[in-house]
Amino acid sequence: MWSLQLKWGIGGTCVNVGCIHKKLMHQAALLGTAVKDAQKYGWQIPRPIAHNWSTMAEAVQNHDKSLNWGHAVQLQDK
Repeated sequence: MWSLQLKWGIGGTCVNVGCIHKKLMHQAALLGTAVKDAQKYGWQIPRPIAHNWSTMAEAVQNHDKSLNWGHAVQLQDK
């Protein structure tokens, strides 16, 4: 569909290397804190609570790809 070769995807700095990444990783950190806080309110969460950096990084990259795809579709439609 989109034949232009780019180092980054379509969508600019924010989508590809900037604030979107930061916000998604910040949300991941907040979720970790929320899991710990939830136990204080009766949620039973098995221990140990662990985080997988590779899984988070893949999720962030997949989100970026979906944004790039959406931008490419919109450009083609216009």
